[in-house]
Amino acid sequence: MKKAAFLLFLYMALFAGCKKDETENTGTLKMTFTLSAYDYSNISIYIYSLENLDYALITGHPVNKGVFVQELLPGNYHVDVWYTSLHVGPTFQIVNGEVSSITMSLNQNE
Repeated sequence: MKKAAFLLFLYMALFAGCKKDETENTGTLKMTFTLSAYDYSNISIYIYSLENLDYALITGHPVNKGVFVQELLPGNYHVDVWYTSLHVGPTFQIVNGEVSSITMSLNQNE
């Protein structure tokens, strides 16, 4: 009986100190688009790691009135945005627990 109690105590002591890691392991990219035509479905977004610009990690389209939100691991990224014949592509950095905001006007007459 003492041995079982000791093993139970040992088990509890080992795992009592284990807590869930509460630090953020991701950051957020928030892109906001202004477009006079309000046709956001024709906007294509391709996110690349700067370590490999040959392969898009994430592809998508803005939703919710021209807003695109994506959680990413910390690091340096490049985004290609295509809208009809317009192509733009800024580089940005993701930091743990922070939001990187990019605002883009895709009106071709600006």
